[in-house]
Amino acid sequence: MLYRIIFNRKVLPHAMATILAAAFSSASSAAPTAGSPYFTDNQNTHVEDATSKGIGTVNMIACVMHALAPDQLVNKGDYVALVDENKCDPNGRSSSSQSGSSGSGSQTSYTTTLVNSSRATNNDPMIGKVWVNESQGGGGTSQAMTIFVHVSATSAPTNTNPYGVFRLDFCGHPDSATSPACIMKGYLDAKDGSLSFYQDESGGGGGGGGGNSSSTTALQLTSVGTGTGSGKLSRSETQGTTTATETFAFAYDQSYFLRGDQCFTRDASDTATGQSVWSYGLYDATTGERIELNSGFPIQYTSGGTKYQGFLGYWGLSSQPGAPALANGATVQKVDYSSGNSPTTTNYTVVKSDGKLTKYTRKSTTLDKLDKIAISTWINDATGFFTGAPSNTNYSLYWDNTAGNFVVTGQVICGNNGCQSQDLPSPQTVAASYFVSHGGGLQGY
Repeated sequence: MLYRIIFNRKVLPHAMATILAAAFSSASSAAPTAGSPYFTDNQNTHVEDATSKGIGTVNMIACVMHALAPDQLVNKGDYVALVDENKCDPNGRSSSSQSGSSGSGSQTSYTTTLVNSSRATNNDPMIGKVWVNESQGGGGTSQAMTIFVHVSATSAPTNTNPYGVFRLDFCGHPDSATSPACIMKGYLDAKDGSLSFYQDESGGGGGGGGGNSSSTTALQLTSVGTGTGSGKLSRSETQGTTTATETFAFAYDQSYFLRGDQCFTRDASDTATGQSVWSYGLYDATTGERIELNSGFPIQYTSGGTKYQGFLGYWGLSSQPGAPALANGATVQKVDYSSGNSPTTTNYTVVKSDGKLTKYTRKSTTLDKLDKIAISTWINDATGFFTGAPSNTNYSLYWDNTAGNFVVTGQVICGNNGCQSQDLPSPQTVAASYFVSHGGGLQGY
């Protein structure tokens, strides 16, 4: 059987982006039937931009809440939900310490949550109370904490009010702390076609974490429909005595994305638009019908006289915390709960094999096509870069086509909460010849 694939794309707002796509080849075949799902299925795209770091947090919160499905279990009492954060956060923001994976290479990160959803009457808001077991930090500095979430939802999303009407408040409290202070707190408020988000996070307190560090994110998003909108994002991060800040005003519609004075096309067919493929569908090469694959199934296995539970799926093996890793050739049992209260099991042999197929396509462009587009680059030797520039530093710059040189606008500072660009007191110019004499060219993103 021959198959075709159709991609969901992430559209990057500048031509320097590299196309990353899973590539499949097969013998030539007849074209799929016109009007089949191969032609009619939607292709979803989104813009990756400097504003994505702040907006991504909002998307992750919304994704996690959707996965908890509190609207489907109203007045059913407390229930436990396991949320795979990596499906809501492909950039791996979630801590690896929360992963239930015991197999190497697994990309699943289950977080345990306790949920209670209630509603007094059909005229009252739905109240959701959520307790999330989470961790903060990394590199051996993670600390366990519980995130307390309270949601009040009044109205579902509509075309004219795409966010619905709800208020979500959260507080992250270290499990080891004796004080009631929140090291992470904020809210998400939607009403009248607008969305407000605020988060304040500190690495201090309770032991562990990021030490003397903190960050603040504020977002105001106004939308007149599901396809257009505008907003403002402000972020600041403090590491020790250094504070980096950035503020963006942006707007978008179905065709373009505007940030400050830079306008980017969202047209994936434009040859100057960089894009990467994150997911794709599988289709029958003759009929064009979509092939629905089994995304995984629960398993159980015994090791050292103890029975462990897990899940095998697209992202690999996930098992309960503390479970030993499965060896190649081990026996596991697929568990089928469809028969009711007496699940059936089927033995399977584990086969572990590393491998991933990725196709990289190189694209070429010229500096005039990159005019005013921000670039982040690492400078090892700042001799001749600009006066007073420290070496071994990440800088933010752009090419000024009119002036014929690069303009350095900021120094990138990275910490536990990601990287931010701190504006220089005044922009600095750098000749293109600097990059010719230092390493043979500019490398960045």
